[in-house]
Amino acid sequence: MAGGQGLAELGLSREALVGRTVSEVFPTSEATRMEPLYRSALAGETSTAQFENCGRAFSRVLGPVRDAGNAVIGGIGFTREVTQAREAEQSLRASERRFRLGFDNAQIGMALVELDGRFSLVNAALCTFIGYPADSAGLPAVLSPAP
Repeated sequence: MAGGQGLAELGLSREALVGRTVSEVFPTSEATRMEPLYRSALAGETSTAQFENCGRAFSRVLGPVRDAGNAVIGGIGFTREVTQAREAEQSLRASERRFRLGFDNAQIGMALVELDGRFSLVNAALCTFIGYPADSAGLPAVLSPAP
């Protein structure tokens, strides 16, 4: 959410945050969740946390602010919504699981072959069909081009 839109959705502004503590601005449950991250930032460490709020997923990064002498003088945080990215990742994982189940359990021989002819993945049915061990350790590394 660019330009503080997320703050606006929470009924906050930058001005409402500056100079106040986390526990003065946010509900106790949220302040309790954020406090260790801010303490880490004040100890000179950067940390990341994932959380959900109102059915949306967020990623929060907090780190130290240092002066010219490298002393920690405060902390700074950045929160962004990652709901769509998380949903896309979950969808990809589910798709990969479906592919793997279909590939591995197919009753027909299947293989993924690289452009140079090397097998990158074979299933047990193909190994049985061509007479190689099911672990595919004995498979030839490269398919020979047809004469």
